[in-house]
Amino acid sequence: MTSPAVTIGQSARLQEAALRMLDLNIGCLPVVDDDGNYVGIVTDDSFFPSEKRVPFAQAKLNWVLGAWVGKLDNLDDTLARLSSHPVSEGMEQRTPVTADTPLEDLAHRMIEDDLHHLVVSSDGKVEGVVSRHDLAKLLLNVIQNGS
Repeated sequence: MTSPAVTIGQSARLQEAALRMLDLNIGCLPVVDDDGNYVGIVTDDSFFPSEKRVPFAQAKLNWVLGAWVGKLDNLDDTLARLSSHPVSEGMEQRTPVTADTPLEDLAHRMIEDDLHHLVVSSDGKVEGVVSRHDLAKLLLNVIQNGS
């Protein structure tokens, strides 16, 4: 786990979140409210388009930062428009884990939900972030040490 985690306020702009992640070479920022309570996460994946199904239809649409992107050739315009929006509009609400969550549960959740980062919290406050990289380092250490 990386602790303490770098966080960002939900009213900060998405552009600030992107720049902070780039400057610090990190893949996510837990989002906190004005009282410092965990409310969501913004990840580097948030800035990359993904396909989502339209409810009650067969169609899939491209989404980025919680907004529909009609055509990917309009992606730069969409990102420029959304960059001034608050982080709360582009964050994902993701249930945090606790410091005593078993490693196998962390790995299972990351695999099942295709996640790269999980926020670790206690009493609503962010304690740190567990990444796939953290789990890979741990597994390699186990392999190298044979225990």
